[in-house]
Amino acid sequence: MLRAHTHIVVILFILSVAILSSACARIPIPTVAPTQPPPTATPIPPTVTPTPVTPTATPTLVPPTPTAAPFIFSSSAFTDGALLAAKYTCDGENISPPLTWIGVPRNAQSLVLMMEDPDAVVTTFTHWIVFDVPPTTTGLIENVKGVGKGGSNSAKRNTYVGPCPPSGIHRFIFQLFALDVETLGLNEGASRADIEKAMTGRVLAKLVITGLYGKK
Repeated sequence: MLRAHTHIVVILFILSVAILSSACARIPIPTVAPTQPPPTATPIPPTVTPTPVTPTATPTLVPPTPTAAPFIFSSSAFTDGALLAAKYTCDGENISPPLTWIGVPRNAQSLVLMMEDPDAVVTTFTHWIVFDVPPTTTGLIENVKGVGKGGSNSAKRNTYVGPCPPSGIHRFIFQLFALDVETLGLNEGASRADIEKAMTGRVLAKLVITGLYGKK
C-alpha cells in the first residue's frame, strides 16, 4: 500500500513539472533593447563678454583764437622812404603830417611818437615828441593838437618843428612806440632824455617810417 502511494506521488510530481515546463514555454521572454549610449552633448561655446564700446565724444567746437593784427604804421602824406611834401617843412606851412597806425598790441597802455633827423650837421635833431598817447588812438591828423603830451624837441619847443635842412637830402625818421604803462609820469615839456629813461623796459613794440626832404 505504501509503495503504491509513493508511485502516485512521483507521477503527480512528474505531471507538475511537465505542466510547469509547458507553461514556461508559452510565456514570451521580453526582448531587452540594447542600452543606447547617451547622446554626446554638443559643447556650448563660452559666452563672450562684449567689449564695451566707449561712445565717441562729440568734439566741442572751440572758436579759433583770433590772431592779433599786425602792427602797421604809415602816412597818407608820404610812403616810407619817399619825399615829404614841402607843406610839412619850413619851406611850406610847417605843420605835422597825418599819421595812422593799426594793430596796437592788446596789452599796450600808451603810445609815444618821436621824429628825428639823424643827418643833422652836429648831432641828431629831434623835431617832434608826443607821449602818453592813448592806445585806442588810431593816428594823428594833420597839424594835430591836444593829443597826449608834447615833449621838448631840439628847438626847445613842445610842438612840431618841420624839416629845414641847409643842404642835401636828409632822412626824417618817425618812430612809434607801444608801451605797457599808461603814463610815463612826466609833465608836458619833458626832455627826450627823461622820456627815453622812463620808457626803459616798457616798450612792447616799435615801428619806424622815414620821409626824405632837402635841397639837391
